Amino acid sequence: MKARKLLLAMMTIASVMLFNACEEDPCKDVTCSSNGTPVESLGGCNCDCDSDADSGYYGDDCENFKNCLNGSSFSDGTCSCDAGYEGDSCQTVSRNKFLGDFDANDNCTTAPYVVEISTSSTGIDKIIIKNFGKYLCAGAAPDVVATVTGSTFTIAQQTFCTGNEFTIDEGQGSITSNQITVTITYKTTFTTQETCTAVLTRQ
Repeated sequence: MKARKLLLAMMTIASVMLFNACEEDPCKDVTCSSNGTPVESLGGCNCDCDSDADSGYYGDDCENFKNCLNGSSFSDGTCSCDAGYEGDSCQTVSRNKFLGDFDANDNCTTAPYVVEISTSSTGIDKIIIKNFGKYLCAGAAPDVVATVTGSTFTIAQQTFCTGNEFTIDEGQGSITSNQITVTITYKTTFTTQETCTAVLTRQ
């Protein structure tokens, strides 16, 4: 009886070993680049790529590399840019396309004028539009701060000229080639809201 039990146990072990030996390793014929490791997953095999939050390898064989710049984050071969940056690797400062001197034609003024757009120290996504618009304060047009996103910018509410003040309620602009179109809504102490559109042409 003992001999039969022992024989039965040995046959069971042999069967399990034979079954396991016949199971195919899904990663047997998978080769990843030196930047990846074959990993069994759901009955198949994938390459687990070496990557971190800022840059890493991607692709079926982990053969591609993406270097994400300026604090951007990396995920599945794509860089997610922080505010103020753009490009495949977030290598470009978005606001740079707006900088320079422009001739302004404004439907709320009787004569063209010159505008300078420069950087602002308040953020990499901020610009200053100098000498802009219809209304003057102490004989000069104000410096308007705008926030750049890609090829557009927005102007938040800003108030100028205390005592004889006027307010920019809101505004936006976009650039195409060498022209920027800006639309701004004003409000003053002596008028209701007025919306003006200016076309800025790079000098």
